[in-house]
Amino acid sequence: MPVTVGIDLGTTNSVVAYIDKNGNPQVLTNEEGFRTTPSVVSFCNQEILVGLPAVDNENESPSETIRSVKRNMGKNFSYVLNNKEYSPEQISSYILSKLKKDAETFIGDTIDSAVITVPAYFNNDQRKTTKVAAELAGLRVSRIINEPTAASLAYGLDKNLNQTILVYDLGGGTFDVTILKIAEGMDFHVLSTSGDTELGGDDFDKCLVDLIVEKHGGKYINDPRLRNAAEKAKKELSFKTEANVSIPYYDFVDGNPINLKVTISREEFQNKIQSLIDKTKKCVDQALFDAGLKFHDIDEVVFVGGSTRVPYIKESVREWTNKNPNKSINPDEAVAIGAAIQANILSGNSDKVIFLVDVTPLSLGIETQGGLMNVMIKRNSSIPAEVTETFTTAFDNQEKVDVSIYQGERPQAVYNHLLGKITLDGIKKASRGVPKIEVTFEIDSNGILSVMAKDEDSGISKYLTLEGSSSLTSDQIQKLILEAENNKNDDKLFLEISNIKSQLTDRIIQIEELLRTDVLPRHVVEDLTDMKKSLQESSESNNIEMLTGLLESTNDDIKEYSQIVYKKAKEHVTQKL
Repeated sequence: MPVTVGIDLGTTNSVVAYIDKNGNPQVLTNEEGFRTTPSVVSFCNQEILVGLPAVDNENESPSETIRSVKRNMGKNFSYVLNNKEYSPEQISSYILSKLKKDAETFIGDTIDSAVITVPAYFNNDQRKTTKVAAELAGLRVSRIINEPTAASLAYGLDKNLNQTILVYDLGGGTFDVTILKIAEGMDFHVLSTSGDTELGGDDFDKCLVDLIVEKHGGKYINDPRLRNAAEKAKKELSFKTEANVSIPYYDFVDGNPINLKVTISREEFQNKIQSLIDKTKKCVDQALFDAGLKFHDIDEVVFVGGSTRVPYIKESVREWTNKNPNKSINPDEAVAIGAAIQANILSGNSDKVIFLVDVTPLSLGIETQGGLMNVMIKRNSSIPAEVTETFTTAFDNQEKVDVSIYQGERPQAVYNHLLGKITLDGIKKASRGVPKIEVTFEIDSNGILSVMAKDEDSGISKYLTLEGSSSLTSDQIQKLILEAENNKNDDKLFLEISNIKSQLTDRIIQIEELLRTDVLPRHVVEDLTDMKKSLQESSESNNIEMLTGLLESTNDDIKEYSQIVYKKAKEHVTQKL
């Protein structure tokens, strides 16, 4: 009988787990006899090497070796190897194929489906390309779940908890922080999430590489041994105060070999990575703010990801939270185990019932008249989610509408990230405000967004098709959130001005309707014409006091002239009778 596994498709290393016949989670051993598989692909002649064989081949063929492909998922990016282009999802599929093959050998059965984890801050395109990679590897994706959420499942397994936990997940290439409420009965409710998809152990290694090169004399050489030496030094500094780095024949001067030999202290390393740790602190603060909590509201801090082994990280988190991070679960394996738990439940092999509610990391909405962002699904809303709202046309006889979909936190759509656009044609000609356009936003359990726009009168509908070129990095996500906070006052003023201008537009339309009646005295027609001109000229201004005054000053006149039209119309009806 085919088995469903849980896969942690990591930036640096990947792990596969499943639930055995006794209901216990098991991390699988790969062909090389290890529980983790390096997420490395190398091309050797016509052979594609994955994992440790790829790492071994890197020294011989560094230009034909690919690391950290996860960071390029969902981007308009390609690798060129042997005059052939490969997409990130193709490279990821080679890793997944090996994981699948090794799992089948270990279990002795066919693997046809998997629950695959992704960083909480992976956007729609990144999630979609992850699914594509799995399909290329012959795997059906039962569910995509966020890595910190998966880790919380592993942490809460067989525990009768009632806690609020903070999952601090620092992997090889990504960082996530998620705050969850775990209630009795295996009820997992994500309150908020934040993170950075381009921050992880790779960046700590790069800091060490820079430090090694600086101490050696400042000359960088693209040598795989340098990165390997930095990684080794990082591990040594986890239990030693100093690490010696030695690379023979690092360089040549006038044909003579130059060896690299330096000593790195733990203090030097800590100073070098301080800015990276500060970045994780900002994400933690953001998650707490979004959840409406303080550090004292957190019952437990759970560490996930191999990079949490760096002592300075533990010290820093303990200082912020006043809590010792919980390391009861293996930080390298927790995510895969959580994915396996979910896989086992989805396959119907478990008598456990888990209620898992995740969230979306950024607000989603459409652009409306005046360049406003109409939020359909708010940031940190529970998923899956479906929201439908009805909109209308902005102009008379409008035959098509553009539905522009944005991701972000600013009230002005232009300052947010454009995901895509739907053009709905064939709308029946009518006065502004008459057509009814239904817009539906749906986020599935994998966090993937679909959008539909439908004209209620004609029944014509169109769906959003998202392409893989609109990737949004976590830095961009954090920038959008920060910009929204920093521009809060300006955005408030913009909304007030937009509201007044919308009322002025309505006032101009009222005047045009009155002028079309042909029942008003000549002096009234002249007054209304001058009033319309004044309103149109003033609509370009952003002086809120002037706009408000203009709106108020024309209010009584419009009421008076409307009464004249009403009276004339009533007299006309009476005469007919």
